[in-house]
Amino acid sequence: MNNNPNKPREYDAVLGGEVPPPVNGVVLGGIEGVKNRLKSPEARERASALIDALRYQEEGFELVIEALKDSSDKVQMFAARLLRNKGGEKGKEALLRHNPQQCFTMLEDWQFETFYPNIGITSAISTAYNVNLYREEPNPRGEFRVVEDFNLDDLQVFLNDIQVSEVEALACWMPDKSYLEIYQQECLTLINMLCKASQKLINLKALFIGNRRQHEYKKSRIYLSDMISILENFPKLEVLKIHGNPHNNLFSKKIYHPSLKTL
Repeated sequence: MNNNPNKPREYDAVLGGEVPPPVNGVVLGGIEGVKNRLKSPEARERASALIDALRYQEEGFELVIEALKDSSDKVQMFAARLLRNKGGEKGKEALLRHNPQQCFTMLEDWQFETFYPNIGITSAISTAYNVNLYREEPNPRGEFRVVEDFNLDDLQVFLNDIQVSEVEALACWMPDKSYLEIYQQECLTLINMLCKASQKLINLKALFIGNRRQHEYKKSRIYLSDMISILENFPKLEVLKIHGNPHNNLFSKKIYHPSLKTL
């Protein structure tokens, strides 16, 4: 048994120390070590191995492409992100063959977790946040039911958090209660609130507004308002995802946006 915690294991990514490893440097265990880590039952370990796989040029590149079929959605998305950002033209070609949508920056590129006002923002740089715009309570059967259709209290706490300026992605969840209609005026209140806080949300790159649960073939009952002010107030926005019913036009005028990649 290895009782020395400072001694590297066979498949450790790099030796410890204060000097970072060279970008093109090899990893302990070589390409075979990377392959073994890709067999790990832990999705996080497999995703970590993909970073090292790219150091092995053609053979490692093929491992990243193969990871697009991984059993974990998170590993698939991470592999797509690596190919999109570091794979050059060859990476884009691989994504086009596998799933053309993965060539685009997507909301799913961020890992989301629910925002709890009593906890606040804990890891702004690495985490995207879901904020509920309604209140729900458990019923006697242990299920949750919506008791207030539209409530911006949690969002206000989120926007007042000291770390909100570091947040890159935000999802504003409206309730998915059957046949609920959230009218334009309430959606407009939300949009105005976000735009007013644009000087705080200076790093926002991805935004979702709409139903908590979306269905590809189901029409939303949530009424949305004009979204043009979102584009005008968030110049760094790369992804805007909307799920709802546009009562009128979602965008009242033409606009040039320097950063938007996916709508």
